[in-house]
Amino acid sequence: MANNEERKIDCIADNLAEDKRIDIWLSERFTYFSRHQWQNIIKNGFLTVNKKLCRPSKKLKLGDLITYFPQHEEPEVNTDFSVIYEDERIIAINKPPNLPCHPAGPYFKHTLWYSLKNDNYKIHFINRLDRETSGIMLIAKNSEDAGFCAKNIISKTYITAVFGDFPNNLTAEGFLFEDKSRCINDELKVRKKRFFSFSKPEVENVESTKTIFNKIKSLNKISILKAELFTGRMHQIRATLCSLGFPVVGDKLYGPDESIFIRFINDLMTEEDKFSLIMSRQALHSESISFIHPKSEKIISLTAPVPNDISSLYNN
Repeated sequence: MANNEERKIDCIADNLAEDKRIDIWLSERFTYFSRHQWQNIIKNGFLTVNKKLCRPSKKLKLGDLITYFPQHEEPEVNTDFSVIYEDERIIAINKPPNLPCHPAGPYFKHTLWYSLKNDNYKIHFINRLDRETSGIMLIAKNSEDAGFCAKNIISKTYITAVFGDFPNNLTAEGFLFEDKSRCINDELKVRKKRFFSFSKPEVENVESTKTIFNKIKSLNKISILKAELFTGRMHQIRATLCSLGFPVVGDKLYGPDESIFIRFINDLMTEEDKFSLIMSRQALHSESISFIHPKSEKIISLTAPVPNDISSLYNN
């Protein structure tokens, strides 16, 4: 096993109702690798449990320390982020597209977390953005402030471009859920694709959600929307719009053709795929956020300008 202490990733085994094989636990918890891929990582000695090598069949116990040593070259990312606000408690970043927030999959040093990590304090993300999503990331320098801010976000708005002529105003209040029977491929099941419904479905792991959409502009075959979030669910905007029949421009997973995602993860996207998506990344930007400051208890309101790749869709 390569002894690369700088790049190692530690985690603690949690949410274990009973002893579970490590390969199964990893594939359920860290879905960017399949169970087979995790088995190969373990067999090749790139993962330890409590600082000891193990087999894929090892049964985990609550509190076990799992350490992963990535061996791959990291893909290039866009590290051109800017700090738009900072004080002794809070940092706000305007994150560019193609920059992951956390170490995951092939990314470790090429992440926002690694760029911001500091010996004097720890990084605690208050809101989360996908790798391809741009805009405001709110970060606390200690866990208490992170918890306070997360509970005291007053408003969040996003700008997005979608396929189709969207209604002028629409309130999407309902439920987000997973439905593996509606996924066309096991790879999509692993990625936990979500769906939106106005009525509560009879499935497990249902989350209530609310987003208000207002159309800013209609173009030939797309609409530009402002989305105001009243809940903070994983893939909330993308999954909701896809289920409503207005997938986000550039979205490979929740786009107009979900088979594109299969080709994307296997590096088999065609020129036709790229043309049909219009943009090389999902057209989603976190434009504004307002929250109560954990120390002063004053309202802080921040904005991040819409980047050129999205604004050019409706300014040309």
